[in-house]
Amino acid sequence: MDNNSSILRITDLSKRIGNKTILDKLSFSVQAGDVVGIIGPNGSGKSTLLKIILNLVGASSGTVFISDGLKTTAMLEKPGFYPEFSIEKNFKIFLAFENFVKRKDEILNLFELSGYKNKKFRNFSTGMKKRCELAAALAMKPDLLILDEPTNGLDPQGIIEFRALLSDAHKAGTTIIMTSHILNELERLCNQIMFISDGKLKEYSSKESLLLRFANLEEAYSFFNRSKLNS
Repeated sequence: MDNNSSILRITDLSKRIGNKTILDKLSFSVQAGDVVGIIGPNGSGKSTLLKIILNLVGASSGTVFISDGLKTTAMLEKPGFYPEFSIEKNFKIFLAFENFVKRKDEILNLFELSGYKNKKFRNFSTGMKKRCELAAALAMKPDLLILDEPTNGLDPQGIIEFRALLSDAHKAGTTIIMTSHILNELERLCNQIMFISDGKLKEYSSKESLLLRFANLEEAYSFFNRSKLNS
């Protein structure tokens, strides 16, 4: 990859807590327009990596470069909405930070949430909660969208709808970095695939090049796990 066109560059990034190494000297870059899927077993460091990129957690060493003026939003594992407030009130609070309150009704309509605007967030289904979170993240029209296991808990229809929203965002120019255990979804959405295991970067390739070597991402994942066991 050409570092001069990268919107995100990670160099020798490590994270340690006590004697435990969470991330071990990761280096990679992301280009504008990429959809990067991060794959790895539980505890491999995926969520920690995303939190460091978002400056929610500090790194022990290494650097994170993000292009100046890059608008970044995220959808992490725990929702950021107030459970006892209606979705309309949540959006008023959330959008006020970006001076987008006047667009509240437009955004609720765009994501088909206007019919539920008086319903408390805690009473939504998992799928509707995910839709609300993604609507809030995309309302900012971000340059970079970071998603941590965004389809967890969704039924098949919810996954289809979620995929469509992400595809529309990408077509509008948003670069996406996401983790997921649903490998066929990453295979549908992503053009770059990263494998992390025990905090180490095992592979970072285009999906196209990986699928020349493996039948699918499931086979690639099994290979890199075998590589770990045999190392």
